[in-house]
Amino acid sequence: MLVIIFSWLLIILGVLLSVAFFTLLERQILAALQRRQGPNVVGFYGLLQPITDGVKLILKETVIPRSSDTLVFIFAPIFTFALALCLWVTIPFNSNWKIVDFNYGILYLFTVSSLSVHSVIMAGWSSNSKYAFLGALRSAAQMISYEVSFGIIIVNVLFLSRSLNFIDIVEAQLNVWNAWLLFPMFIIFFICILAETNRHPFDLPEAESELVSGYNVEYAAVGFALFFLAEYSNMIVMSVLTVLLFLGGWLFFFSLPVNILGIFLVNIIQLLIFVFKIMIFVYLFVLVRGTLPRYRYDQLMRLGWKIFLPITLGYVIFIANLLYTTDSIYGFNYSFVNESMFNLNKEWLLSLNNTTQQTLNSIVESKHLFYNYQEFLESDAFYNLQYGETKRDIIFRIKNPFNSAKDIIITNGMTYLGNSYCEFIDKWFQISDFD
Repeated sequence: MLVIIFSWLLIILGVLLSVAFFTLLERQILAALQRRQGPNVVGFYGLLQPITDGVKLILKETVIPRSSDTLVFIFAPIFTFALALCLWVTIPFNSNWKIVDFNYGILYLFTVSSLSVHSVIMAGWSSNSKYAFLGALRSAAQMISYEVSFGIIIVNVLFLSRSLNFIDIVEAQLNVWNAWLLFPMFIIFFICILAETNRHPFDLPEAESELVSGYNVEYAAVGFALFFLAEYSNMIVMSVLTVLLFLGGWLFFFSLPVNILGIFLVNIIQLLIFVFKIMIFVYLFVLVRGTLPRYRYDQLMRLGWKIFLPITLGYVIFIANLLYTTDSIYGFNYSFVNESMFNLNKEWLLSLNNTTQQTLNSIVESKHLFYNYQEFLESDAFYNLQYGETKRDIIFRIKNPFNSAKDIIITNGMTYLGNSYCEFIDKWFQISDFD
């Protein structure tokens, strides 16, 4: 429990520092794009500028409009910031460092991120301002429109990884990144996360030339700071999500030698690789803001419903038919193997060489043996006259083909599948009780 609390505190501190210096990085990049000086007065090269901005917002007076709904007005920014922090719970930082190893991590993240639209609507409605309310309505329509394509693109990734767990999704990209297999979806996904986070060129809910400041126009001091922190935190989270789903997370172009470097050094290298990939997308967020003009609202809706939605739907149908056709041609049905036990790399299976087929046959044989004897293995009896064998004899019969499959995997360097097979032995064969 103490470890989880300490991890939470580290994440909150890390998010606050990341957002603070993200704003400094954004101002410096925009200054360079516009050939002017950025923040360079407060601290060494302006490094203390985010700290002074935060202190200024905290010390300012909180003003609540007289005609507003006070309770909802105060609750909206708190709810926004809380959701932004909750998104970090299931995100792994490498293969060993994570807070919660949740098997439905991508579903959890997608669900929590979709709730943020409620806080925007609450802020706009409770302000009792036409500008704020119009910004909230725009944001609701925009986020819902792009969440549809956003979710369909994730389905394509799930087809290839066969898992909702972030670590399994990353390990499934050991041989080839999803960005190459799903390149059109990768580009559309990045555009969708720009719209999801209300960033330029889709920052219509905060269009200062039309709505003064959008849904947060009546907020100042701490309330404005919480909206600000949540927006920039969501940008970092979406960058992390893009790296995990499409760019192999912490994986490099080759496997790091754990035996030579040691597990701790490998974890550090993986973390640095992960952060480097995230920084690329953080930079792209700022670069897009400094280079592209803002969309009109009708163009925004047309792009989401008439262009992205048909393309993503067509692509998910294409991928599903491609996988089904491939399975039929090679005589292997993926539904025959329990996906919760085997998170296999689809690209590896598509090659279907002799080694792969031999491995899959051994797995299927082990599974059949286990299900045939499952009732006896889960009973209290130790010897069964019907089979003429003890539980230990049956367990070893089941283990033999499975161990053969595991040996093939290790021999061919496919160690990223080893953890799934070990879990299969421990959780489904329950061998540890009889060895």
